[in-house]
Amino acid sequence: MRTQSDASDYEFVTGLLADIGISTLWVSGNSVDELGTWWLVDGLDTGELIPLTYSYAQSSVQLGQDSVHTLQMRSQQLGSDRVIVRADGLAADTIYEGQAVDESPLATDDTTVLIGAPSRVHSDDAAAHLAQQWISANHCQRETYQATGAMRGLSVGSPVSINNLPSIGSLSTHCIAVTLIGIEPDNDSVSYHHQVFIKQWLQRTAHYMQHNTTNAIHLTVPDHGFDIARDTGVWVSATLLDAAIPYCPYPSSLSFASSTYTGLAQACTGDTGLSASPSYDSSVSTDNLQQTITTPVWSGISS
Repeated sequence: MRTQSDASDYEFVTGLLADIGISTLWVSGNSVDELGTWWLVDGLDTGELIPLTYSYAQSSVQLGQDSVHTLQMRSQQLGSDRVIVRADGLAADTIYEGQAVDESPLATDDTTVLIGAPSRVHSDDAAAHLAQQWISANHCQRETYQATGAMRGLSVGSPVSINNLPSIGSLSTHCIAVTLIGIEPDNDSVSYHHQVFIKQWLQRTAHYMQHNTTNAIHLTVPDHGFDIARDTGVWVSATLLDAAIPYCPYPSSLSFASSTYTGLAQACTGDTGLSASPSYDSSVSTDNLQQTITTPVWSGISS
């Protein structure tokens, strides 16, 4: 069972969905009267989404057309080959533990221990599932494509088809991360001084996003990016995953405790007078009006 403490409603709901392998996708509406709807995307494998098609045009900017200006494959060594999840069972001498093995050649030869939140991990099977989800998410981040250009309409979860590629012809992918910058296209009403101000502001904004986004990639807006934005009104930097690789999101941060867990989450109380082995040896006092239960809740699980 999941509990909501100091998390916002949005973080709680999206985190809960991420923990079961479902991503959220915002689909914009077609008019001012219809802002849009949230879609729940399971594995980014849905036939209801029409693939977005872009042309690869590295040598020139096609005015008014959607195009991919740069496309670069990224491959990185990421994640341990063994992931172990441990969690306090909130019962005397009970610790839940599960593990998963990553057989990818890009996994490092070591072990990572993750401390699961007691409200999230309630059995050994749940711990093993969380470890496997972490490994699957690592797999999605190891080999990706980084694309930039004037790709209007792009959002996380969108199926993306890029054609006119040298050698391979076309590429089918899914968008797993996107940064979109939109400005007023170049016209007589935007003076040179205003354009310089806009460029400086966008550079500062990109720098801020770089340091305040979870799992942020190195984001810089090149000079040709501003040129594309002025010509088309939009510049996009997107991380694309080959459609042949199953997508899996990382578990939410709410699924984990700190490396040394000390908490009061879902503590079970017990009375030694009523039970031979209570969850905790609680002190129970009563004044005939109300009953006070004092429970020592502390766990020393550490990685």
